[in-house]
This record gives sequence, C-alpha cells and structure tokens, in this order.
Amino acid sequence: MFVFQRFLSASVYKTGGEVRPILRWKEKAEEVLRASGISYTIVRPGGLSDDVGGKTGIRVTQGTYARAMIPREDVARVCVAALKRPSAYNKTFEIVSLPDSNPVIDWDVFYQAPQRD
Repeated sequence: MFVFQRFLSASVYKTGGEVRPILRWKEKAEEVLRASGISYTIVRPGGLSDDVGGKTGIRVTQGTYARAMIPREDVARVCVAALKRPSAYNKTFEIVSLPDSNPVIDWDVFYQAPQRD
C-alpha cells in the first residue's frame, strides 16, 4: 500500500498561463502510481495549518478545488488511516476541514465516500 500526498490545487495551479513544471511532474507521478498495479491512496489536502487536528470533520471531494485549510495533524491521520483500509485503496481525493461538524471516528465509513479511480 502506497499513500501519496500532494497539495490540493496542484492539478489547477498556473502561473502566467503556464502550468509550473513541478506540478506536471507531480501529476505524472500520480499517473505512474495508478498504472503501477500496487494499491495506493492519493490525498490532496487544502492549505495546511498548524491547528490541532481531530477537532472538526473532514470534507472529502473528488476533482473539486476548494480554498480551505486543514490541520497537518488531520492530513497525517487521513494518510495513516488509509494504510490498512482496503476501502481507501485506489482512490484519489481532496480533503479540507469541515467546521461545525464532528471529527472522523469511523475511518471505514470515511473512505466509502470517494469513488475508486
């Protein structure tokens, strides 16, 4: 199982009308990982904060760019929880904090939301 994390807007971030070369390589890394045949989870967090994690819910989207923050601790929790959960395998998704909602308790339910690639 391989967990790959890159920043959320990497697929849409442009400077002067051109996609930055590093972002092309990160997108290529995702493509190679998907084609490799090994189980993977690709996590694209929003802006990272130093806030304490585990205090709010986590919004999961696929292919939707949301300008929002998420604590680094919550990103780590999502990545670690994905390692041994087949419900997280072969999925790519974006995550940001979901204020005014409860923290994630059941990771198997959390990973059912995103569709497989």
